[in-house]
Amino acid sequence: ALHALRDLMHAPIVGVERGTLWRFTFTDGAVSEALQRELERAACRAGRYVNTNRDEWTWLDGDLPQKDRAALSRTVSLWVTVGDGRDVVAREYFQARMARTSLDATLTDVRRGTFYRLTTLHADPKAALESVLEIAVTRSRRHGLLLNPHYEQHEVLSVGGASPHVEAT
Repeated sequence: ALHALRDLMHAPIVGVERGTLWRFTFTDGAVSEALQRELERAACRAGRYVNTNRDEWTWLDGDLPQKDRAALSRTVSLWVTVGDGRDVVAREYFQARMARTSLDATLTDVRRGTFYRLTTLHADPKAALESVLEIAVTRSRRHGLLLNPHYEQHEVLSVGGASPHVEAT
């Protein structure tokens, strides 16, 4: 993707990271440390969702600490889903795993999509966001690369490491 963006589309991008992002929703909203550990164990079990021999993974919950944002000052993170991203099979799997624990938490939804973190040449966060949205959304064969707005949705997760408070489309 970096080659296509930078060399073929002449986009002001100097780095691209890509991965799968899972979003878990619980009735009470908050995720305890014990619940987080159980979800991590379930995700890594037998390589069903995370292959620990091959994949790197991390838990993301809210904005990054201020001290970590400087390294991401020129980055924009997007989440792209097919439709609304709901994964019924994953929800049922994680619900079954949660039912075997003594944790008092009800998993109501699991959504999955592709995570992109693009590093731009722009120092201004607003310019970085505009640039990334311009090159991400496919509008023609030569315009846009990362998502097709006819069947995919996207959400801006962060600009410069902080939540942008931008509406999802």
